[in-house]
Amino acid sequence: MIAIEVDLLLQYLKLEGKNLTIDHHQYYVTPVERILGILKWMVDESG
Repeated sequence: MIAIEVDLLLQYLKLEGKNLTIDHHQYYVTPVERILGILKWMVDESG
């Protein structure tokens, strides 16, 4: 038996005009609610 584990990490970038903000945290895809909450916050912040 062979087991293969793939960890997917997300790191967020935000571009505002000529300014780039990098989130130094890395997020695992597993907690879907947390990832969706971060994406919602980004959309809400943009306007």
